[in-house]
Amino acid sequence: MVLEVLINIVLHICFLVTILGLAFMFYVSKVIKSGVQYELQTNVQSTINNLLPKLNLSSTVKEVLRKILENYPFNTPASAIANTLNNGWLFICVSIIIFIWWSVLALLLIFISLFKIKHDFKIFQLLLENLLIFVGIGAVEITFFTQIASKYAPVSPNYLNDLITSQLKSVLSASQ
Repeated sequence: MVLEVLINIVLHICFLVTILGLAFMFYVSKVIKSGVQYELQTNVQSTINNLLPKLNLSSTVKEVLRKILENYPFNTPASAIANTLNNGWLFICVSIIIFIWWSVLALLLIFISLFKIKHDFKIFQLLLENLLIFVGIGAVEITFFTQIASKYAPVSPNYLNDLITSQLKSVLSASQ
């Protein structure tokens, strides 16, 4: 009985870590990244369109400035490299955690086999039950993430507008 509960717990953790880790690496991280990029692009466009008419500049300078700002790279090379390294390290950590938990399960099953410990449970039945539970949980989580969590705005549009406006004003005042 205790052994069955222990295997069941480790199996639950294995499936949970695997499903959440893979979902994060292959789906959630991409949705979050595209959401942030969308927020930045739409807010920058809005700020540029609102700010440029208020500046005391010639129409030619405003047009050149608009084109420069519309194509402004939000990820400078240094921050893009830092993000890539950080995200790469995060993916490696998730993979290591998944490997560790499945190794714990494998060692537990090897221990049971080597020492011929009597048990009255069926390992394949436990696997199937856990897999079905996590398929159901996965469906709920994917639905929740795609319908609710992915629509969450991580950065206030006002903050971005204020940031862009202050940086633009400081650049313009420094160049005059």
